[in-house]
Amino acid sequence: MFEKGRHGLKEYFNNEMNSLRYFIHTPVSQAFRQVQKQLSATAFVVVHS
Repeated sequence: MFEKGRHGLKEYFNNEMNSLRYFIHTPVSQAFRQVQKQLSATAFVVVHS
């Protein structure tokens, strides 16, 4: 019984960690892409001005 409960808890924890990682990763990567776009646009303007 205890083993089963512990396994369930571990499973739950893994799922929580995965969703948390996904939740953190997605907005961060989107924001990073946005910043990268702005930086490359700025660099383009600076180089060509």
